[in-house]
Amino acid sequence: PELLNLSLDRLEKVFELADARGIEPIDFAMSFILSQKGISTVIPGIRTEQQAAANVKEFAPLSIEDVDFLHSFYLSDLKQLMEAYKKG
Repeated sequence: PELLNLSLDRLEKVFELADARGIEPIDFAMSFILSQKGISTVIPGIRTEQQAAANVKEFAPLSIEDVDFLHSFYLSDLKQLMEAYKKG
């Protein structure tokens, strides 16, 4: 629970940016993944019919500024957190 709470706290910046763009956080994340060179398809997990429907829609491309922000955000805020998850 501690790592999860810390993750949610750190991701608040990303949630706020997604909200400012009028995009749901999951759509923002999917758009980021699809903006990466060499990535043309994402196969997300689904548990409900609503998730399945949401996953087949077209995602809006992100601006270069948003992509750069997310790359920097990972390096400054999330990289150490991901290492902590790996350690358990």
